[in-house]
Amino acid sequence: MSSQNWLPNIPPSSLCTTYPYIRATLIHRLYKKTDPNQTPYLHFTNVPPTLITPYLEQDQFLLTKARITYDYRSRTLIMKGHPHRQELAKGLFDNDFLMFRYTLDKFALRPLGATTVAEGDVVKEPDLSWQPRDLPPGRARTWPSLVFHVGWPEGLEYLRGEAKLWLEWSKGDVRAVVLMDVGREELGIEKWVMGDEGGKLDHRVEVRMSKEGVVEVLGGPFVVTFREAFLRDPDPEKPEERDWVWGGEEIKECLGCLVDGRG
Repeated sequence: MSSQNWLPNIPPSSLCTTYPYIRATLIHRLYKKTDPNQTPYLHFTNVPPTLITPYLEQDQFLLTKARITYDYRSRTLIMKGHPHRQELAKGLFDNDFLMFRYTLDKFALRPLGATTVAEGDVVKEPDLSWQPRDLPPGRARTWPSLVFHVGWPEGLEYLRGEAKLWLEWSKGDVRAVVLMDVGREELGIEKWVMGDEGGKLDHRVEVRMSKEGVVEVLGGPFVVTFREAFLRDPDPEKPEERDWVWGGEEIKECLGCLVDGRG
């Protein structure tokens, strides 16, 4: 799936409201007035490229905090809001991953956040992303090594489409995409990597509330390899250079509040 033949990945109608493009001020107004907990995605059709291009060097599209995806060929714009539970889940993941990063040189893996990537026919912003400070020879800084997206169980196939897009659009320069789908009494965390035929699911962990009201973690641990994040093998002389292994109890402690009613 290159940017040359990518078909726009549209969220399910239960999570998304579609509007035809009329003017930029209306996009801004609709985003500001939409409750992201009710309609997290806005989909605009026939958006002119002249609206998108001038904002690529700025921090915020139309002075919003929305995460955007834009396809020049189809003139399709997707904007994602910031609902509470998904933002909390993102923060919890980022905090635990930060503690791993700080066991190394804390700036060796740089957090890029929602830095915009504009390449070919696509403009896209992740929820979180990272890139090693020291890149392999010849590697451009266009692509993060690791990307994170958070969403909803009913939008899981949409999230998986996002993972495939990053992996295949970058031709494997994005080494792994972490997805988190957050429901009321369950959530899933999965990692996608590049396979022989494109993006593929590598592993999935689920956090659930049992019938007895106990939070359970199924399928752990969750692993991001050192090579996926840093684009090189760990130095055997440096024991701190290792894979990030997010154990079941750590996941339960960190994310249990999202499925036991406290999130």
